[in-house]
Amino acid sequence: MSHLETELREQPEALRRLIEKQRGYAEEISPLFARDDVQYILIASRGSSSNAARYAQYLLGRAHRVPVAFATPSLFTLYEQPPRLDGALVIGISQSGKSPDVVSVLTEAKRQGRPDHCAYELAGLTDSVSPPTVS
Repeated sequence: MSHLETELREQPEALRRLIEKQRGYAEEISPLFARDDVQYILIASRGSSSNAARYAQYLLGRAHRVPVAFATPSLFTLYEQPPRLDGALVIGISQSGKSPDVVSVLTEAKRQGRPDHCAYELAGLTDSVSPPTVS
């Protein structure tokens, strides 16, 4: 059996473990998606976290039936011209939870009074945090 086939056969069990481990987390953040003022979801990510963001775009769009867009972090950082985030639920996805681009988008969301959430992965353990405060 090839390595690829072995990994494919492991997927159902890996998915079961993921669901078991993350069910409480999903239930904890689900009220964010049910808010009446959320008209779309904006995802901020960089680097390889953008692969997870692309997958999340499909899952969240289907599950919540709202548009899901990707942030353009340079508008927030380099050009200091962040867009209005009226109606947005802003989600950051970062491996470290400290990406300056992702943090800047989440910080601006907080400044504009929008609901936000940051998911990060470190050493294979997925967790969630509020974005670090930027001074």
